[in-house]
Amino acid sequence: MTSLNITGYHSHVYFEADTLSQARGLIQAAGKDLPVVVGRIHKKPVGPHTRWSCQLAYEPGSFEQVMSWLAVHRNGLTVFTHPLTGDPVAEHQDFAIWMGSIEPLIIEILEELVTTQNSASWLYRSRTSLDNLAIELSEESNKI
Repeated sequence: MTSLNITGYHSHVYFEADTLSQARGLIQAAGKDLPVVVGRIHKKPVGPHTRWSCQLAYEPGSFEQVMSWLAVHRNGLTVFTHPLTGDPVAEHQDFAIWMGSIEPLIIEILEELVTTQNSASWLYRSRTSLDNLAIELSEESNKI
C-alpha cells in the first residue's frame, strides 16, 4: 500500500437557499467549537462543487474531532470531506468521504487545474533553465 502525505483536510458543508440559515449556524458553531479555518459561504456552485457550500479547513491531527463533531451536528446537511495530498483529482474522486447524499462533482475542473499547474511548472522550470543557460553563456563569453 502506498503511503500518502496528508497535509490537511477540507470539509465542505453543502446547502441550498432553504437551508442557508441552518448551514450558517453549523458553520459558526464549527468555527467556535473546533480547530478549523472557516471559508466563505458560497451562495453559488464554486470549483468542482455543484451546490452552494462553505469550506472548513483543518490539520490532520484534528480529523477525528472534526469528523465526529460534524457527524453529530450536521442535522441532515450534506458534508463532503477530502484529504489534501497534492493530487486534487484523487482527493475529490478517490479519497472522498460523504456524510449525507453523495453529490456530483465536476472533476474536469480539477483535471484542467492539474494540467494548467503542470504546464505552468514546466514553463517555470524551462524559463529558469534558459535563464541559467543565458547566465552561463554570458559568463563564458566574458572569459573569452
